[in-house]
Amino acid sequence: MSIQLMMVKKQMKKFGATFASDHFDVEVLREGAKASAQMPPVKGVTYEEKVYDGITVDVAAPKKETSGNLIIYIHGGGMVSGDPRYVRSFTSYLANAYGGKVYGVVYGLSPEYKFPEPVEHSVTAIKAIRRENPGAKITLVGESAGAYHVVACTLMLKAQGEVLPDAVVAFAPLIDVSGVLDRSAYPDDMVVDYRALPAMISCFCREDQDLTDPICSPYYADFTGFPPLRVVWDSSECLSVDCRELVKKAKTAGVTVESKEWSGTFHTFEMLAAILPEGKKEIAETLAFIRKYTEA
Repeated sequence: MSIQLMMVKKQMKKFGATFASDHFDVEVLREGAKASAQMPPVKGVTYEEKVYDGITVDVAAPKKETSGNLIIYIHGGGMVSGDPRYVRSFTSYLANAYGGKVYGVVYGLSPEYKFPEPVEHSVTAIKAIRRENPGAKITLVGESAGAYHVVACTLMLKAQGEVLPDAVVAFAPLIDVSGVLDRSAYPDDMVVDYRALPAMISCFCREDQDLTDPICSPYYADFTGFPPLRVVWDSSECLSVDCRELVKKAKTAGVTVESKEWSGTFHTFEMLAAILPEGKKEIAETLAFIRKYTEA
């Protein structure tokens, strides 16, 4: 464990889980998400905000663009908070390391927008970006709620008979909102208290929502024909249950799957790649996976 990681974890322990059952306050979470914007982006990466069919996208472009392919990034935040413009420290690092543009999607947050609207927003952006870049290979990358999104968006595109992304990377996705998966063996998750998930799900889903809808809960999906998939998580987090199930189901369906279970990190530590050696290593491995399926 690096000194940097030890220091970050020490700070995190002082405040407890970000998404906790006893303080799942949407406005507080939204204000907290804005704090990420204090971390500066990588020098030399420029930004442009574009609007695709009504959906805002924050586009990071590296100073030296070596790839004509692109990454579409979908942010996390428990379905209720976050914005790619708050995490430019991450998207700039990713764009710089990739040598290609990273498109951060601004989807509608819950509870103002209920399923399937947030997923539809992301799908709308994905389709428009593909139309604008017809020759480019596209990889979807997301963390936490955004990792749910990249899986759900791919399933929605598949159901619509649309062109699928060329690769998908999911950092610690949620794949079940129905309650079938038991996450109670992980009470010490530093970021997501499993007891907070019902509150998050009630924000995301309508009261009459079929929670076994395979796009709402990818646990129930048929992954046949899904593109190459990389799933990453830490062994201590409650969503490791979801991650292992996703890997198993995708492999059973014949999907090319690459997975990595870290130990001693925390939920979506990759977002601090600019300062954590472990994050840098994971992004390097993720980009090797992406290039393997998009640069051939």
